Amino acid sequence: MKKRIILGAGQCGMKLAHLYFKTFQKKDSELVALSTSTEDSVGIPKASLIQVATEGSGKKFSNGTLIWENNFSSLLRGIEGIKDSDIVYFASAGGGSGSSSIKYVIDILMEASKNNRVFLIMVLPFKYEQLPFKPNALQSINALQTLGYSSRISVMLFSNDHLSTIYTESKREGANTVNSINLEKINEHIISSVSLVLDLISEYHDQKRFSPFTIDELEHESVIFSNGFIGVESIEFSGDAESTEIKFEYGKLSDAKNVIIAKAVDPRESDYIVNQSIGSFIEKIQTVSKRAKNARIMYGIIRTDKINNGTYIIIANNLDVTKYMDKIKNRIKNNVKDFLKEDSTDKILTNREQHIFDI
Repeated sequence: MKKRIILGAGQCGMKLAHLYFKTFQKKDSELVALSTSTEDSVGIPKASLIQVATEGSGKKFSNGTLIWENNFSSLLRGIEGIKDSDIVYFASAGGGSGSSSIKYVIDILMEASKNNRVFLIMVLPFKYEQLPFKPNALQSINALQTLGYSSRISVMLFSNDHLSTIYTESKREGANTVNSINLEKINEHIISSVSLVLDLISEYHDQKRFSPFTIDELEHESVIFSNGFIGVESIEFSGDAESTEIKFEYGKLSDAKNVIIAKAVDPRESDYIVNQSIGSFIEKIQTVSKRAKNARIMYGIIRTDKINNGTYIIIANNLDVTKYMDKIKNRIKNNVKDFLKEDSTDKILTNREQHIFDI
């Protein structure tokens, strides 16, 4: 099994990486935190910290770019020794340091070892995070496409907006009801989802045998999983399985080249009960297979308490990365346009102010 490096860049990325490392710590794992601000580094173990700079980016992508360029030698010394590893790379798409780190970090990791696999975990801004967060996210996603990284690494994007609809809590304060977003639960959701995906990869990806991520049964070195976007969908089949919708937000199951179907079983469930449900399990697999006509299918049972018993986790790779990225970019562009049109304070941003915000 490859060594697993849990890497975080910028405040959000370091926080998620540290939380993931503490929660799912394994003997073959190592935490690496890349910081450009001493304030952002608070709480990060010093043994894991690479303090590339101290002034911070001020949430601006252009400032972050300058920091990584001016301190590239420090960054290189810190991570060029990472070889033959799976790197789980957390970064905020909307922050200044994390979003701008992608080009520099991935280039070093790819150059350091052809056997490095990078799993980039990016978090999109909340809807209310307009300037400079949306333009930052736009530039970081542009970097993935224009520099060719979307075909060299695996990408998982998490939408804070979407997760906030799930983890919003209401509580009474006097005569009023106040809604608040539970950020801790959002972070837990993100790291748990990432952990589950990586567990499934570890379970089913083995170059010594036929793998769902190889182009051909005889081409064990042609692992395309590390060259494509991962789509993850959790569903609970009920009633007519044929009518159950299986839809990734930015890709179709019919576009996938490889698919893992795993049924979640509670660790306490007896083997006898599990065996009794094999027939219905196969039926569900056949249902998914009909929709993923162009994909190689691998399936299995995973015992986990991270998700509800009986839930099916479907992972599809090699979905259309371009469509995915373009849809995200268009969404961010529209958010920025809407913000600039708003005149709630009777003042439109001046050209100078727009320049300051990297628009």
